Amino acid sequence: MDKLIAANLFGDQLARIDSPELVGRYNECLKAIGLEPTKLEAFSIDGIGWSPQIAQERKRIKYFSMGTAAQFGIILTPAQKGLPIFTPINSFDRLVMEKYFRNFGKHVSDLTSRTGLWLDFSHDLLEFQSPLDLLMVDSVVVRSADVDGLMEAARQQRELDRQFRRAEKAWQDDSLMKKICDSAEKYGDLRFRAMIIPDLPFSDLRCFVTQAFGGVYVFRDTPKNGPLLVTVDDQYKPMSEDTATVYHASDKELPAVLLKEGITDVPLGWYKNHLSALEEIRDFHIVDAYYKAGNGDVEFQNLTSAQLKQWIAGNLPALPVWFSELGRLIAQLRQKTSVKTIKISHELSAILMRPSHQVAESPGAEEVTLQLLARLDPTDVERLYVHNKILFYDLYRGWSEGKKKWCINYLTSRGHPRHINAEKDKK
Repeated sequence: MDKLIAANLFGDQLARIDSPELVGRYNECLKAIGLEPTKLEAFSIDGIGWSPQIAQERKRIKYFSMGTAAQFGIILTPAQKGLPIFTPINSFDRLVMEKYFRNFGKHVSDLTSRTGLWLDFSHDLLEFQSPLDLLMVDSVVVRSADVDGLMEAARQQRELDRQFRRAEKAWQDDSLMKKICDSAEKYGDLRFRAMIIPDLPFSDLRCFVTQAFGGVYVFRDTPKNGPLLVTVDDQYKPMSEDTATVYHASDKELPAVLLKEGITDVPLGWYKNHLSALEEIRDFHIVDAYYKAGNGDVEFQNLTSAQLKQWIAGNLPALPVWFSELGRLIAQLRQKTSVKTIKISHELSAILMRPSHQVAESPGAEEVTLQLLARLDPTDVERLYVHNKILFYDLYRGWSEGKKKWCINYLTSRGHPRHINAEKDKK
């Protein structure tokens, strides 16, 4: 990962935690969640409090999640606002945190000046028994707590103040006066500070991806024939009485299902106006075949066009079955052939799929679809890096040195890293 770090493609745009005070607060939050403190004296955290250094220390990427349904977060500084979330448990995590900071930015500033916050992402089910249980999750509630009890102290001070103002002879109530004085001495006057964060509901969950059960893509509104689940782990076996259609990501019929259900389409008219997108798809698969053929130490970007053509001519069996068909399609579209007269194979359709127009109108559904397409065809390293970073990092570790260098060169030439809010799929 050192090359990715050097290119700012991993661990970029994180908040640095390097003071004993902040490290101590982070550890107190970990203990409140039920996790062991870190032994590190300095580390970085993302928008939800996840740290790549602590993940490496624990040899566990998703150390914030426990079981299939429990998820947590840690907020130590207002600087976490807008930061990327590198290993989201759910595709909606970034949207939840955007809403959290939008609603409670002042509270975060006041509280984190004195304490650390930990977040509990809760829903109606304490544990998922089956991927089908995901269809019963309509909302998530983010509950906030601080490790020094400031939120509870602020609530108590406000209640004591109300009691004092209502009582006719409050000055004579020694017990009440003692509670007020003790709290003020211990915490200061919190009555008028933004110190109480209410529960935050988030209900935009009709389409999402979760890492539960090894990864599940949930489509509820877009499919024409009812809910659709796509699982990454093949342990779940669909049953006839299932209330949703369930496919595994490796099922050969899945691309046809996505097209039939209106989740994806193959917009030849769009490709006609964006021929470079087809050329990139072709080039991605050439690179993939080249390195799979055993050229691990060669830097692909240094090959001349003559060397590349010679290699392709001698290695056509190593390229996808639709490779020549894609070349013909590019030629047809360049010659302004009407897209209504062009027929393409199922194999090529699966590679050319994009989120349908209907899906593109829903940001949540579009992101879920892009994540799934990045999994179905991980050769597009830019789409993979932007929309499915967890899979990108997993695959990157297994690549040859030559492919790693090529990938980093390609991504940096495309302007990455970019702030997560500015990252867009190629239009």
